[in-house]
Amino acid sequence: MASFTILEEFVVKKQDKLLEIAETYKPVLNHSSKVIKPDEKHLGRGDSQLIDFGNHYVGYITLIFRSIGSHPDAPLSLNLRFAERSEEFEYKSEDYHGWLSKSWIQEEVLHVDVLPAVVKLPRRYAMRYLEINVIDTSPKYKVIVDEVTFETVTSATARMVMPEYNGDVLLQKVDKVCQHTLANCMQDVYEDGPKRDRRMWLGDLRIQALANYASFKDATLVKRSLYLFAGLLFNDQQISSCIFTEPTLEPDDTYLYDYALQFMSTLVEYYEFTSDMKTLKELYPYAKAQFDYIYKQVDERGLLPDKEGEFWCFVDWGEDLNKEASANAILAYCLSDAIRASEILGYTEDRQSYTEMRETLVEAISNYFWNEQRGYYHSGSMKQISKHTQIWMLLAGIPKDPSRLAERLTTLHEGPEMVTPYIYYYLLTALLMYGRKEEAYSIIKQYWGGMLEIGADTFFEVFYPNDPQGSPYGSCLVNSYCHAWSCGVIVLLRKYYM
Repeated sequence: MASFTILEEFVVKKQDKLLEIAETYKPVLNHSSKVIKPDEKHLGRGDSQLIDFGNHYVGYITLIFRSIGSHPDAPLSLNLRFAERSEEFEYKSEDYHGWLSKSWIQEEVLHVDVLPAVVKLPRRYAMRYLEINVIDTSPKYKVIVDEVTFETVTSATARMVMPEYNGDVLLQKVDKVCQHTLANCMQDVYEDGPKRDRRMWLGDLRIQALANYASFKDATLVKRSLYLFAGLLFNDQQISSCIFTEPTLEPDDTYLYDYALQFMSTLVEYYEFTSDMKTLKELYPYAKAQFDYIYKQVDERGLLPDKEGEFWCFVDWGEDLNKEASANAILAYCLSDAIRASEILGYTEDRQSYTEMRETLVEAISNYFWNEQRGYYHSGSMKQISKHTQIWMLLAGIPKDPSRLAERLTTLHEGPEMVTPYIYYYLLTALLMYGRKEEAYSIIKQYWGGMLEIGADTFFEVFYPNDPQGSPYGSCLVNSYCHAWSCGVIVLLRKYYM
């Protein structure tokens, strides 16, 4: 379980001008309808009916019921269960005791007093399957589900573009499902997952933006998202790791070092795709402020100290994962993006400052975290060796012999298991940077292909190839099976495999 820190002081510092700009880029949601007319079944107490919409959708449900038999002399009582994957029906909500809120489970108890009835449910759902369970009617009548309509919503406007992968059916399918995943997460903002958490996280945003540039090629929602994050600061000019959009715009009181630093990366990548100098110049000070704040935490070694036991740096889920070395490598990685941004803007002093900071940091990382005997970088007081640490060292350009470390990366089997497509995306990026194309393909086949093999319509938040029902939260009932960070692989497919 993650240990969330409740800040003693949390002062929101909204930048009204930036939020006004963000609102001008608020998208219009596109609606379409998927109508199912189920086989006629006469449902009474204890009966159920499963509706399969044939694919994963996000939106609103309307049901049409009628009765058969005598005049209904009691209300119709229903339990409705919604699922992104049919395997979710194997578990009961009353048996869930995980650390995430049970209220995320998509389940409703409904009373219908008068039949026939058209019942439009107010809540938005992310699902493929609907299980209708009749709690009770009365002995005098049964109920029939005449029609179920799913009104889908997304702010994605462009049609899916399917490039050629030289006959590689797997890559073609991964590409298609990535686009579908991304589209379903594109709502008023880039949601991390339309089932859970239904808000925008900064680390997810970067991957969603890159995936969008590679596929839909529409940067408008990225621009809106950047302005929202910069407009919702708290305390010491900190950019929140996620933001809420309802009922009003508000930053969450979570600050993750790796996410905050990647605001600079996301901003400069946005500029490189759009050439929008105005936005780069306007938002650069807010990206720079994250380095100013985080560098206040640097210790006498010239490094970010470990904050073991706190939720201070994401990297990946995993209770036993030590993140000290990764956090420092991510700082070095993002300093490279800060150098790029300052060069583009012509800010000579900033460029020089960032360059000196990076050089000093790289030296400290090499001195403190390199394990000469093992040939890997370690992390934390227990000198943990993990793939996570090696990935970020490679991405940051720290190793003196990066090709050798990249070669050894896929044969490293100690340390905590990698859990999320988020870290797998960065694993693939690191491998492909150093020419390990065959190894990267094998991982795509095992990981994203593994999700496809078990029937994925969209890609998941977490996936354990040896335990498809596994969850870091205590139950797959609260897993998100359409999750933004899982679509990043499309960037690499189109760059390296076309």
